[in-house]
Amino acid sequence: LTLFDLPWKNLPTMQRVIFYSLHELSAESFYSQIFPKLERSLSITLHHYSPLAGRLTWDAQDPKLCILFSQGDSVTLTVAETEADFSRLSGDELRPAAELRSFVPSLKASDDSASALSLQIMFFPNQGFCIGVTSHHGAVDGKVFLMFIKSWAYVCRLQEHEATKNLPVLPE
Repeated sequence: LTLFDLPWKNLPTMQRVIFYSLHELSAESFYSQIFPKLERSLSITLHHYSPLAGRLTWDAQDPKLCILFSQGDSVTLTVAETEADFSRLSGDELRPAAELRSFVPSLKASDDSASALSLQIMFFPNQGFCIGVTSHHGAVDGKVFLMFIKSWAYVCRLQEHEATKNLPVLPE
């Protein structure tokens, strides 16, 4: 990381919630069809964004931030289900931020390091699902975040397209 990244070390994490409306989505179809595609496409996408699976580290004596990634590092992915009102939560009207807090995961952090990224997929039976993302601003800026999410969506969509043509799924 550069000198320009140092001010981001102590800022709060970035938190985003992305809603996907799929009416009449049963638990069986979500867990057997959609979730496996999301999980597999996330794994494939992280091969191209490997620092996001790593950790930001710093030393109290040295203000310089480092992103460490080791083979086998991973992103925390939580899957849950809720009976909350999807249409109200995903709508355009204003709502207290506290209503959306349960849809974003927390980052693992200690005194000298923090995870770069954490994800949570929340299933709303017969309504859709949302993906909650929490990232450390020292590792992920807005542009990288958008590129990562668009890449993940592209790989997921590509899997769907390939599955309909009975082509093999991309290797990991």
